[in-house]
Amino acid sequence: MGEASGCPARPAPPARTPSAGTTTCPSSALWSSGGVAGTAARLSRGGILEHQLIPDRITLPVIAAGFLASVVLGRPSWPHSLLGIVVGGGIIYAIILGSRLVMGVEGMGGGDITLAAMLGAFLGWKLLLLGLFLAVLLGAGVAVALLATGRRGGKDPIPFGPFLALGGAVSLFWGKEILQWYLRGFVG
Repeated sequence: MGEASGCPARPAPPARTPSAGTTTCPSSALWSSGGVAGTAARLSRGGILEHQLIPDRITLPVIAAGFLASVVLGRPSWPHSLLGIVVGGGIIYAIILGSRLVMGVEGMGGGDITLAAMLGAFLGWKLLLLGLFLAVLLGAGVAVALLATGRRGGKDPIPFGPFLALGGAVSLFWGKEILQWYLRGFVG
C-alpha cells in the first residue's frame, strides 16, 4: 500500500491531509488516487454542496503539491501539469468573464477556478480537458433533470464543483481508456 523508495511500508493512521492518509510518504501519497479523489470528496462534503464554496485553503496548497509531485515523480510530466493548471483555471476564468459580459452575472465562482487548476496539476492538460468535458455533460444532465422536475428554476444556482470533482475522478481512473476509445472510434 503506497510504498516508495525511502518511505516506510506501514500506512499512517487516518489523518485529515491532502494525501487522505493513504501512506506515510508524502510524495507517493500526493500522487495516489487519494490525493485527487480524496481531496475532491472532502471538498464535496465540506462546502460545495452546503454553502456552494470551494475553500482556497484546501485547493491552493493541493495545486502546489500536485505540481511538486509531477516534478518529483514525472507523472504527469511537469510541463503537462503546469499547462493543466493554467488551462484548467484559464478556461473557468474565461467562462466567468464571458458570462459577466453576456449576462451581467458570474456564471461560476472563484473556487471553480482553483478546483479546475488543482485537477490540472494532478491530471495534466489532456486528462483535465476530458474531465472538464465530462463535468459539463454531467452538470447539464442534472440541470435538465432538476429543471424538468421543478426542483430548480431557471435562475436557481446549481454548483458546478461537484461535477468538476466527479469529472476529474472519472478522468483519473478511466481517462486514458476513454481517450483511446474516442480516438480509435471517431478519429482514426
